Amino acid sequence: MKIEHAGLFVLLSLAMLAVMAIPARALDFHDADWSHGFRSNCPLPSDTAVRFRDVGADRKLAFTLNPGDIGGCSSDAKPRHGARFWERAELKQASTLAVGQTHRITFEATFAQGFRGKAETFFQIHAWSSDCKSAPLLMLQFDKKRLKTHVLQRNSTKFKAGTSRGTKGALAEIKTSNRARKALTSEALEGGTHRFDITFDTSHRVARMTVQMDGVTLVRNERVHLQRCAKPHVKFGIYRPGTQNKKTSVLLIDDVIISSR
Repeated sequence: MKIEHAGLFVLLSLAMLAVMAIPARALDFHDADWSHGFRSNCPLPSDTAVRFRDVGADRKLAFTLNPGDIGGCSSDAKPRHGARFWERAELKQASTLAVGQTHRITFEATFAQGFRGKAETFFQIHAWSSDCKSAPLLMLQFDKKRLKTHVLQRNSTKFKAGTSRGTKGALAEIKTSNRARKALTSEALEGGTHRFDITFDTSHRVARMTVQMDGVTLVRNERVHLQRCAKPHVKFGIYRPGTQNKKTSVLLIDDVIISSR
């Protein structure tokens, strides 16, 4: 009997280890007024981090990130870029943006709460894949309450001081006019619904990016460093350095339309 019990214990232990080894299932998100689906490419920090919320007669996707919500990507729990860890509640486009076409991405964003801290990114066009270690091509973020846009360009480009550099290119902040900069703060934008319109043209030898928010041009036909191996895709959510943001941030996303030609 003891031998039988020992054998049963071993079998149960192996079964538990097998279950633990199974990666977390990707969660899929799609709405009737979206053209494309999105999914959690990394485990989310909690069950409430990303969920649909009824707002009046509409339904919007709500991202909630609390201090200490470490993301589920393998790099999030490690010290990186001056932060002890990275907080993340983010979704990735289930498909990719084909290189050789012009893509228009439109969506509505509501900054319902927060975004007062450091480098809180809410939108990216990324191009990383397992066989292409690309940096983000476009990042939209609030940094110390101010809306910033960063576009990936070649290292050989002459950037202003303070630009982040890397072997995959360099993320350059694209400055807007002083008048627009004063209006584009998290305090001024909080609570309202804002429409973003992005054109990403990969049909020519040099890729180009144009970004508008509520009719204000943030990026105009800017060069984008696109590696040959790149697989561009859209990412929504909140992604920020840990311990450097002391408040909860809440983002609502709706009407996501991606058209290509």
